[in-house]
Amino acid sequence: MIPRRGFNKSIKVINHFVDQFIDQALSLSPAELETKTKSEEGFTFLHSLASFTRDRKVLRDQLVAILLAGRDTTASGLSWAFYELARHQNAFAKLRKEVVDTVGLERAPTYNDLKGMKYLNVCLYS
Repeated sequence: MIPRRGFNKSIKVINHFVDQFIDQALSLSPAELETKTKSEEGFTFLHSLASFTRDRKVLRDQLVAILLAGRDTTASGLSWAFYELARHQNAFAKLRKEVVDTVGLERAPTYNDLKGMKYLNVCLYS
């Protein structure tokens, strides 16, 4: 059980983080939100919500729900991927070789790196 003081402190941290994005969305007029809705560039789920309601509590509740759902599904997917890679050492070795050959050991992969790695894409989309 989380003590109430720690829980309330954690809620304040989450709200502070989410409020920045809510402020940005609410600073846009309904006309600006409509323009964003019709354009794929810069359009977000929050813009769609802000077009529907200007209620900060509704916006915060929806954003936190999406953040938590995304965290759980990502964690579950990564756990499953690591489990399978641990079970299949040959697949892990082949995947690691492709990543090291493409990206090296010193930098993070770019979007184009990820798209270009054939074995990685087979692993992801099989």
